[in-house]
Parts: sequence; structure tokens; C-alpha cells
Amino acid sequence: MTRATMRLLVLALLSMAPARVDAQVFDAPTLDEMGVRYVSPDGLVQVKPSVRIELDGFVPQDAPAWHLEDTSPFIAGRASLFVDLFVGRRLFASTELRLDRGQPARSGPMQGHLQQAFVRLTPAPGTNFHIQGGKFVSPFGGYPGRAHTSADPFIRPPLAYDHRTVISPTEVPAAVDGIFTWKNRPPFRAAGLPIVWAVPYPIALTVSGGKGPVSATGGVTTTAPSSEPSDWDTLGPEAPAGPSAVGQVRYRVSPAVQLGLSYTHGPYMRSGVTDPVTGRRVPTQDQEAYGVDATYSRGLVDVRGELLINRWEVFRAPGDPRDISYYVEGHARIMAGLFVATRYNAIHFLDLRRSNGQMERWDYDRRRWQFGAGYRLGRSSEIRGEYMINTTVDADDPRDNLLSLQWWFAF
Repeated sequence: MTRATMRLLVLALLSMAPARVDAQVFDAPTLDEMGVRYVSPDGLVQVKPSVRIELDGFVPQDAPAWHLEDTSPFIAGRASLFVDLFVGRRLFASTELRLDRGQPARSGPMQGHLQQAFVRLTPAPGTNFHIQGGKFVSPFGGYPGRAHTSADPFIRPPLAYDHRTVISPTEVPAAVDGIFTWKNRPPFRAAGLPIVWAVPYPIALTVSGGKGPVSATGGVTTTAPSSEPSDWDTLGPEAPAGPSAVGQVRYRVSPAVQLGLSYTHGPYMRSGVTDPVTGRRVPTQDQEAYGVDATYSRGLVDVRGELLINRWEVFRAPGDPRDISYYVEGHARIMAGLFVATRYNAIHFLDLRRSNGQMERWDYDRRRWQFGAGYRLGRSSEIRGEYMINTTVDADDPRDNLLSLQWWFAF
């Protein structure tokens, strides 16, 4: 990373900012406003397309910043075409065709893929009861449902949704205490699973409903929340060995306060993994996680926090590795269009008992600070900047901080 490159990326985004910060200036019409839509003569069927384009610039240090593999500055754009279909008040369907440089973002060629496609049925119009099936955002956790919205003022995810642990979907230890060596072996870190993979889009079937201040969602997904994007819509022998149960309950205590509870349990390991000692197939290995999140929003200030309690099954390990992660963030709108935000994150890997009875951490604890700011150019465009400070506890602390810049617009 060079200072000249960093200045170039910063100036590129600053050049798109308006000269004044007291008014929003970017209000291009949407496709719907331009008449790019379909409405049947009787109004029963409606088709509404929309587009969102992001231009992201990343300036890492000497070591990869968790999910991001590159250690040189790069730009990774993303373009999404959304098509929403309404059939009366009972049926809603949505698809997202995305063009990007992969998941996670990296330098390299652009590639197209189907990011999501689902159908939602409301059997009794006017009631809060829905059945949804297809490929869509997992209901587990407090972050995925608000990612890439105004409720998420940062560019990069929270630490628990971004940091690779040493848990592998394809490897098991060859010795009882073998898992304790993984934290010092770079190949396991590079291929390890996070607690939750950013914003997961598995194939899923859910039922949701609510009454008054309470709402709930429950169902099954094809993968655990930690699974890699290549597994999300894979149903063959290389996919994780079975579906995961998932559920979420939300309670609005008051107009300003909301609480959420999440749960998931299911296999994270791919099918067909063999034991390196016996050569036999390894039994199903599960991930189980509980989540609690809270939001306080009043006036120009939002405060959010989330706690995840996670357990992994690891074949031949002397016990189940466990971890506790959390984040707390504040988001303030300080004048028209301008906002600032701060997030503190941590992951604590709990001690695991070795075969000789001694307790030892199975991975190194992590800490993260994220400082962000942005300016809303109008209802359809925004620029953002974020600086991330990562810290590894009780081990060599790599230079893995990250500067991120973003400009997005929608129409």
C-alpha cells in the first residue's frame, strides 16, 4: 500500500461529494418513476424493476483483512438488477441478478450470478402471516436483514460476520488434541468458516407471522449460517450434510426500542469428508448458535448491539469448541444528509479441555473498531468511508487494518 494510492482513492470519492453539506442534491428518478414497469389492465399483476450500483475501494495493510484476501489496494464494484412481481395481495416474488467480483470482494474479473429469488405467499390478505420459499437472506441474526440499508451505516460487516475461525468444512483433526494446533497453521485460517458468513443467501423455506408488537419467523435452510457462498444453493454431494433449522422472534418494546432473539442448528461440514486416520466417512458435524440483538432509535441517534453464543461439533476433538461474540454500534445523523458511526466488536474463544485435563483456548481472541462516515447525496445516492482497526489478542498481531470507500446509487 502506498500513500499515493490511498490519496487517489480518497480523492476519487471526495470529488463526488457536493460542495455544500446542507442540502441533498442527487435525486435521479427511479425506473418506476420513468415508467419502466408493467401493470396489467385490471391492476392485478405488477412488475417493477430497480437497479443498485456500488463502487467500493479497499486499501488493506500487509495482511488480509479477514474475508478480503487481497493485500494491495483494489476496486470492487457491484451491480444488482431487482425485479419485483406483485399478483394481487396474496403473491409477491422477487429476484436479484448480481454482477460483482465474487464473494467476498476481490480484485479480478466481474461475474454474474443469481443472488436471490423467492416467492412469498400471504394466504389471507390483510393478515401478518406469510409463507416464503426460494433463495433469500437467512433470518438468523440481527445484522443480515439490515445490511446494505440505511440501518447499516458501515461498509464492512461486524466482526462475527467477517472473521474466519479455524473451523473447517472439509477437515477434521487426526489426533484428539489436533484442533489446538490449527490456530497456528495459516492454511486453516485461510479456509476457515466465520460464525456467520456476512449476509447468507441459502435456499430456504420459512413461515412468518406476527400480532401487535411481536413477530416471528421459523423454517429450514439448506446450509448453516457459516457456510461459504459456493454451498448456499448446492444440493449435491459436496453440500453440507443436511438442512439447518432457523428461527427468529422480534418484540417492539416501544417505538424506540426493539429486541430480537435468533436460533439456528444444523450441519456446517460438507458431505463425504473422510477421517484421515480410519478412512471412514465422518459423521455429521453441527453448528448451533443463539443470538440476541437490541436496537434503540430516537431522533437523530441509533444504538444497536448483538450477542452471539456459538457452538461447533468437531470430530475427535476433546469437546465442542465454543465462542462468544458481540458488537455495539452508534449511528448519529449530525446534519442534513451527513452521518457518523462507530462500532466496537469482539470474539472470545472459550477454553477447551485437552485430553490431559488442561484448559486451553482453541483460537485467538479478536477485537475490532470500525469508524465510519457518509453523506446522503439524495434519496438515491450516498458516499461512505470507513476505517477498520483489527487486533489479535495473545498472539502476533498482523497489520490487517482496512480503509474502505464506497459510492452507491439506485434507480
